[in-house]
Amino acid sequence: YTYRCHSESRLERVNLLFLIIIHFLDPTLLAKLILCLKNPAILELVNNLQHIQLVNEMKFDDQKKQILAAQENERIRLINLHNSQIPQLSEEQQFRERQKLQYICDQEMEHFSREVVTIMDKLLNDQQIALQQAGVPGFFPTNRQMDL
Repeated sequence: YTYRCHSESRLERVNLLFLIIIHFLDPTLLAKLILCLKNPAILELVNNLQHIQLVNEMKFDDQKKQILAAQENERIRLINLHNSQIPQLSEEQQFRERQKLQYICDQEMEHFSREVVTIMDKLLNDQQIALQQAGVPGFFPTNRQMDL
């Protein structure tokens, strides 16, 4: 499980997942999963879970774009400020201010990324619980990479 860039198409993700399942999943478990997907209620649950995840990914992608746009606006503001204050600020001072701004922007993006991972981890856990409660074999709440 990883947070994916929204530009990656859903078809590419499904194809990759299909290849992983075919190569690494126990054939007996795969057969049981296929049978589960023939159950309309489970299929609807899976579709709803996918929709919720997609909506969240799109929301995070939009938030990231807003943060990046705000950061770019702040960079432009700082450059314009420096251009209007050239006599007052040395190049060294301008450089330090740009470095400080870059550090702040990097910290903001790192904080945002941690929030996204935390929320997506909770969403994954909720999905695992829902699938387990629906009786889908092989699903249970876990954070272990090998189990995922």
